[in-house]
Amino acid sequence: MIEKFLDLHLEEMDDNGEKLKKILDENIPIAISICPETLRENGIYSKQYPYLPKFIDLIGSVVSKSRNILGQQGNMHKCKYEHKFVDPWHENFCLYNKLLSADEQRELMEKGKETLIKLLGKSPEMYVPPNHLFDFITLKIANEMEYPFFVIKGVKTNEPLLYENNSVNTLVLPERKILENGYFHYIHYDEIKKNYEAFENVVKNARSFHNIGIDFSMHEKYFEKPHGVNYKQLNEDLKIIRKNGTATIIRKLLRDIKNLPTKILNI
Repeated sequence: MIEKFLDLHLEEMDDNGEKLKKILDENIPIAISICPETLRENGIYSKQYPYLPKFIDLIGSVVSKSRNILGQQGNMHKCKYEHKFVDPWHENFCLYNKLLSADEQRELMEKGKETLIKLLGKSPEMYVPPNHLFDFITLKIANEMEYPFFVIKGVKTNEPLLYENNSVNTLVLPERKILENGYFHYIHYDEIKKNYEAFENVVKNARSFHNIGIDFSMHEKYFEKPHGVNYKQLNEDLKIIRKNGTATIIRKLLRDIKNLPTKILNI
């Protein structure tokens, strides 16, 4: 049996929270990833997602379970720059404009984190860059803010990787859609119904994210006796993260190019 780890992106809710209640009642180990802005009553998504603020207590109950973790999808999940013809739903990294500085990224990440703590009563343990777009500044800040987990799109790898800086460790998890092969899966809440069989297959093998280090013997390959830290392995992981990031960017560019005619016609 292959252990699975499930990250539920909580955006559009197509029921009255029934699936979330089932997750809570059956004590299913899960990560709930949330864009902080969707929980703000007068936020930019309040008309699009009017129900999410109503379920704050339920969401808080789910993420407060000891086997579950809270993921943070940026702050606004929307680019600071105006986009007319391409997807604007990224935040830490824009493909078409000047990169955000470390101070800018830290500010948005801290603001989002504060909102989740205030509304859900729990500090996020996983940083999920909106649209899986980020740079090494994002990863470095997430590490400095002591997020135990950081999510990337699993393009070049599906194995967990380790980012270590000043003796602070952050596990980098390559997640894939629920119908794809891998260990770490993600699904949007409103996609569960049409992918219910795949969802159930993952759920029945689901493990807590707190077990990742145990399941994958993470520490064995990163620490050598008698030399201590295996920096060669850490550098190899950085190369994989970089290659995976480049492949993700290429995919996003191709997607924007494919959707460009439709975007132009709709404006």
